[in-house]
Amino acid sequence: MLGDRRVSEIGLDCWRLRGGDWGDLTDEHALSSLHAAFDSGVTLFDTADVYGDGRSERLVGRFRKSIGADATGILISTKIGRTSQYGGAIELDAATLRIKVEGSVRRLGVESLDLLQLHCTPTHVMRSGEVFDALRGLEGAGMVRRWGASVETIEDALICLAEPGLASLNITFGVFRQKAIEAFFDEA
Repeated sequence: MLGDRRVSEIGLDCWRLRGGDWGDLTDEHALSSLHAAFDSGVTLFDTADVYGDGRSERLVGRFRKSIGADATGILISTKIGRTSQYGGAIELDAATLRIKVEGSVRRLGVESLDLLQLHCTPTHVMRSGEVFDALRGLEGAGMVRRWGASVETIEDALICLAEPGLASLNITFGVFRQKAIEAFFDEA
């Protein structure tokens, strides 16, 4: 569940739709992958403005349009705040955030974003709190239905967790990165 929306336990990470590193990915193959996921019960699709410089968002938008009325059953999460350079982050002020949201809205072909997540925003930007005020403003203006963050550190996760209105928090966790078990999960 995300707020009042039920989503599949497994979502599709649309990072691969950007093409590139492991060979070309045609639009037809990408759309086929999206349809296969949806036909298998996936209702959560995660993308970002930086994936292929917007290509992933455009493909997810085309997929959403192609399923017509069924699109009300999916939730698209997109992320903003990184650059195409590995590890690059954008200093997100309110004006930049709004411009980035408008671009994602256009590429996805929606009136407002289901879920917007900060994408590894620098710690000092989150600590100041202004980016969260901007997110609440975008939510109040109807441009964003829900907002959250995708972070890489426990410190960043705890900063986000303290923010009123946070709907999602994506933290790096896996076989080789288990610190969140002791340092974060109980707090969450």
